[in-house]
Amino acid sequence: MVDKKLNGTQQARKDEAEFKHWADAFETEIDLNPEKVAARVKALLNKASGCLLRKRLAIEVGFKDSQPFSKNIVIKGRLTNLEDKLRPKFLPAKKDVLPQKKQPKCNNQDTPVGTISDKEAAKLTQRILELESENRALKGDYGRFSEVAEVYRRLGDMK
Repeated sequence: MVDKKLNGTQQARKDEAEFKHWADAFETEIDLNPEKVAARVKALLNKASGCLLRKRLAIEVGFKDSQPFSKNIVIKGRLTNLEDKLRPKFLPAKKDVLPQKKQPKCNNQDTPVGTISDKEAAKLTQRILELESENRALKGDYGRFSEVAEVYRRLGDMK
């Protein structure tokens, strides 16, 4: 007999049934054999976040990968409830891991980040004066471009 491939909804229901069966057996084992459960939980524990590792748990449940734990809302809720039941006896307190905010990088690496010293202020002032003079020269206010600027002004007056 050829196995028929399941569509997404059917696969989700199958995964929910598998996880429910596994979770019920696991909860029963908590009451009957807490030492064995403690060893299993220790193997599945992510010490950094205080949660169960999804990939190892998926292997134990019988899933191919850990996708049902993130995609299936029913399994996700049931897993959270299971972790909450395990937390007082077997799991450490849940750690809220907040993402660190990164400092935005400015495009120009020459831009000073903190306060500007007097020496840097003098250099920046000098650079501003140089740029303003170059700008005036390009507009034709003085220097070798003044004749060209004069011609353009006269042409503008003629129109």
